[in-house]
Amino acid sequence: MPRTPDPLKQKKPARPGHGGKREGAGRPKSRVSHRSKEVADQIASGKRLIKEELGEELPADATPLDVMMMAMRAAYKQGGSLMAAPYAEKCAPYIHAKLANITAQGPNNGPIVLAFAWADEDT
Repeated sequence: MPRTPDPLKQKKPARPGHGGKREGAGRPKSRVSHRSKEVADQIASGKRLIKEELGEELPADATPLDVMMMAMRAAYKQGGSLMAAPYAEKCAPYIHAKLANITAQGPNNGPIVLAFAWADEDT
């Protein structure tokens, strides 16, 4: 019969060096996928253009963004901007930068203090 854990029993503390935050662990900081960014920049500037040829396979280095852009261009040729808009909407986050969220802070990283005062009739 399996033992049930005692809810009142204290856990043993971890040995030194086990558990918790470790230096150098996890994904490297500011290490955005440089390859993906380079490809998106090339596609946005028009330097990387994959043309669809019937019966041919996609190049080995083709990305999903390449395929979406290819579909967008084909839809634009067939029906104009209304046909291409759904594809453009899907491609936009990969090509255009997102706005960063910022937090406004007062002096010494404290809160922002707003002070209001009544103006005298003389001033």
